[in-house]
Amino acid sequence: MRSIGSCAIGMASVACGRADAMYEVGFGGPWDCVAGAALVTEAGGCVFDPSGKPFSVMSRRVACSASSALERALAETLAPNSSNPSEPEYFA
Repeated sequence: MRSIGSCAIGMASVACGRADAMYEVGFGGPWDCVAGAALVTEAGGCVFDPSGKPFSVMSRRVACSASSALERALAETLAPNSSNPSEPEYFA
């Protein structure tokens, strides 16, 4: 995996098939991922929290994948390291 510097571009890359998956923790806010989440979902991909929980637009964590099998594998890999109690959530 590699970061290209933008959560939205990374998610668009998954939606169009350029990447199989991406994740980001601690991005700026909902505006960084909402459009990307719509693209991935409409393309048939999965959008979720890196901990494996459902995606929350108000959190600062997002992961997406091209398939549900990849979602499970990525969540299993990321979950042990994805929850940081000091990380703020918007409007928590």
